[in-house]
Amino acid sequence: MRIKLVGLAIFVLLSACAHGQLSTLPRVDDAEAASELVIIRSGSIVGATNSYKIALDHQDIFAIRITEYIKFLVTPGEHSFSVKCFGGWSPQWKKDTFRLMCAPRQTYYFLVSPGKRCAKIEPITKEEGLAWVSKSEFMDVKQ
Repeated sequence: MRIKLVGLAIFVLLSACAHGQLSTLPRVDDAEAASELVIIRSGSIVGATNSYKIALDHQDIFAIRITEYIKFLVTPGEHSFSVKCFGGWSPQWKKDTFRLMCAPRQTYYFLVSPGKRCAKIEPITKEEGLAWVSKSEFMDVKQ
């Protein structure tokens, strides 16, 4: 029984350290009319050893570390993205979600940083987004 518990603990810890693309994104048929999401993780030392899992419409798509960002296209319309974090006061997965209505041919910038429960998801301006992007590492996402 102890061996199973240790194995489970190791699995959970390693999954908290996942990094990179976790699955493919939903298909975007008309790239010209698509919206773009840019999600940037701040450089906060809090939770720096854990990756944040990013989910689009309830599907895990990517795991990013501090000072990394991803950008990808979505079809115009309503979407949600979540940031999932492991740890905190209780060693379990926690999630914060942001819902948005995407207009065609618009780019939306978001900064994710440590929050009370998991991660604070903050919409930011294009200027703020470009400033954060200039000091972050781009992580390529396959559409």
